[in-house]
Amino acid sequence: MEEVVITPPRTESLQWDIDVPMLTNRHILAGLAKAMLGAGVLVVALVSLLLGVQGDWDAIPGVTALLLAISIGLFAFGLLVMIFPFKNRLASRFTIDAEGVHLAVTDGTARVGNRLAFWMGLALGSGAAAGSGLLAATQESQALRWSGAFRAVVEPATRSIAFCNGWRTLLHQMALRTIGANLLAEYVGEGTIADGVEKMNAKVKELGLAHTHFANPHGISDEDHYTSCYDMAQILRWALEQPGFEQVFTRNEMYTMDPTNIQPVTRYFSQQDKMRIGSSRYYISSILGSKLGYTNTARYSYACLAEQNGVRLICVTMQSELSTDKYNDMRTLLDYAFSTFTGYTDLPAQGITAPLSVVGGGGSLGTVTVSDPGVRLLLANGLTADDVEVTLELPESYVLGSDPEVYAVYTVHGGEKQESTSVRVDAEISGLPELLENSTGQELEAAKAVKPQSHAFWLLGISLGSTAAAALVTFLVVRFITWRKKRRRTRTEQGQTRRGK
Repeated sequence: MEEVVITPPRTESLQWDIDVPMLTNRHILAGLAKAMLGAGVLVVALVSLLLGVQGDWDAIPGVTALLLAISIGLFAFGLLVMIFPFKNRLASRFTIDAEGVHLAVTDGTARVGNRLAFWMGLALGSGAAAGSGLLAATQESQALRWSGAFRAVVEPATRSIAFCNGWRTLLHQMALRTIGANLLAEYVGEGTIADGVEKMNAKVKELGLAHTHFANPHGISDEDHYTSCYDMAQILRWALEQPGFEQVFTRNEMYTMDPTNIQPVTRYFSQQDKMRIGSSRYYISSILGSKLGYTNTARYSYACLAEQNGVRLICVTMQSELSTDKYNDMRTLLDYAFSTFTGYTDLPAQGITAPLSVVGGGGSLGTVTVSDPGVRLLLANGLTADDVEVTLELPESYVLGSDPEVYAVYTVHGGEKQESTSVRVDAEISGLPELLENSTGQELEAAKAVKPQSHAFWLLGISLGSTAAAALVTFLVVRFITWRKKRRRTRTEQGQTRRGK
């Protein structure tokens, strides 16, 4: 176990619902044992004391054995109740905020059962049953303020945290699985969980997955958080295409964590998927990598990459009711898949072509030819290339300099043998180099309208006109000045002639 320093959260409150496993949780079992056996021991002590006061010492062993047998029987009955009515799951809601940590049992069956146990215990005169029912009812809602906890003990084996003060455990059963997912979301979102979730939704939209939406990064149930087996398989398929992911996903070795300043011993982490543990009766050698999951809504889920005889499959199951059901469901699915899909079918190019116009520089450059490239498909036994239809998916035009979104779509019409599905692959473009070579040096219609020489005549005319106008204006101004001077001189001469007479 690892002790850590308690630091209250500085962000908004965090709340999630989780089904706590009961039979594999030592804290729940310990609580049941204390309630049943502890109450039984107390009753035995009181009865023994009364019998001793009355002097009936011979009856004490028999009564003690009877009462202890009843307590053990009630404990066993409690285990059966965990298995059948509750299906080994206790629906709980955890909340962490600035005030503290809160736990509330949300399972209505548990609430009714606790009160029924209390009243039946009183009616039957069983202090153990009544006491356990009352104790369980008081534990339906718990709260712990940060100021009341001195330390927290992390238990990786049970994925829980125990908040303690100096002498006792105050609150248990804090699930840890959200922490890592939140940290990854913050990293991807560059600082915030919300931005990380937004990028997750953008990616599934890019992948064309219409039945998936994320409300959080960790997968805990939410009304706006959903997916499907098909979408999850496509997400895993995309992840396997990312560099390094398959290597990590398929690792099956034991991990070690060296001692730290907090944890002084070396810790070991091993495979928990029983279908990948050679000694397990659920082991399947064809499974290369896997991911287990559980939520209240999806129940037990399983996603894996498997390979057999050169055929690689991605298989996903959901809604498995019991913990072992997910293994049985996956085995059934893999047995069917590997017996139905035994080899790949190579489909060569079938000569499906279509013209595509190419534009650039503001005008049309001509057309190129788009054709199907051929593909390798995993077809069910009995299907051939004749059961595959090929079409082309083209834009209105190919803009030169951009990535052309041209696809060949292969649609499998499997009938009863295989569900109809479509696969899109990049189509081939031919004739583009020749088109570009033939277009070199050609004058595009759009370019003609912006060439400088196309306005030369008008510019020359404007220039000559402006020059002529300037010369005319200059000539008129000079003539006007000459006329005025001549007129002044004439007037002067006329004045002098009059004075001489």
